[in-house]
Amino acid sequence: MHGQEHLYLYDGRIIYACPGMETEAHRHVAAEILIATGEASFIVRHSGREEEFQAAMISPNTDHELLAGDTELMVFMIDPDSQEFQFFADDSRNQGVRALDRDDFRPLFDRFRAARAGSLSCRDSYQLLNDLLMSMANFELPPRQWDERIARVLEMIKNTADLSEVSIYKLAEAIGVSDNRLMHLFKDHMGLPLRRYLLWLRVRRVAMMIKDGVNITEAAHAAGFSDAAHLSRTFKEMFGVPPTFFLNSIEMDSIQLCDSV
Repeated sequence: MHGQEHLYLYDGRIIYACPGMETEAHRHVAAEILIATGEASFIVRHSGREEEFQAAMISPNTDHELLAGDTELMVFMIDPDSQEFQFFADDSRNQGVRALDRDDFRPLFDRFRAARAGSLSCRDSYQLLNDLLMSMANFELPPRQWDERIARVLEMIKNTADLSEVSIYKLAEAIGVSDNRLMHLFKDHMGLPLRRYLLWLRVRRVAMMIKDGVNITEAAHAAGFSDAAHLSRTFKEMFGVPPTFFLNSIEMDSIQLCDSV
């Protein structure tokens, strides 16, 4: 990777502006939008084939590889506990990888360049993703019908300082159901298994600790991984790159931690 880049990390969103990247096969729980902002397009390998795109949407839990080593990119990732995620999680409307019309996003290109330069504030980058979603053809933000039990589970998880101490048994007990019933409810409502969601949160927490200067081994243990190798395997499964990507490819002052706006 080369050139200017910037990463915005929110509680629920990731925005990454970069001069290009390549990943191994991976599958993340977040929904993803990729937009080429330069002349070159990018390739996504999925479902046994290669497709070339200028802009694409990748649904959650989709196995894929990204080949965009020389492509200026905007990458937007949306977590499963956000309202916007429902648009991507609805399998009746979106499956796997599908093309978007890059021209829909042309009015946002000046802000894409500003994001890559790191000159957008957290509030401005948050608004950028909102405006991008509204630029998508036929985008409609559906009302989120929260199951009160799942809403309580999410709140309990977010209020747990050490995610490795989250107990599915205790979560189930708190809402008055069995372990198995909780896992079925969570998957039905959120579109992914509870254990995988917890793993996603732990991996995301590692990225934030690395930004704060914690080394990989310490970050791995703090997030509940058995060792750095366990973390690295999980990280690559979800992002297609090892955690050292953050250390070797992105300058620390190019990573911006943002609170929800």
